[in-house]
Amino acid sequence: MVVQSARRAGVGRALLEHAEGGAKQRSCLPALATRRAADFYLSLGYQESATFFPKRLWSRPTPTVAWRRPAGTSYQRCGRT
Repeated sequence: MVVQSARRAGVGRALLEHAEGGAKQRSCLPALATRRAADFYLSLGYQESATFFPKRLWSRPTPTVAWRRPAGTSYQRCGRT
């Protein structure tokens, strides 16, 4: 979360672009599990989806959303486990 006094100055956009760069290098699927700044996320190209309740049943998760990964790549576990 960006502190109130620093909002609307490009800080949040820069943070997300940096995180997305790392995710792309690792073939990870970025997903935000919050609606606090929904308009902001939509403005950056994120798609709104229904609330979900994931439950990991195996050691290597597979994406459960209807997004396609680039041919010849595979998703990896990203972030916290």
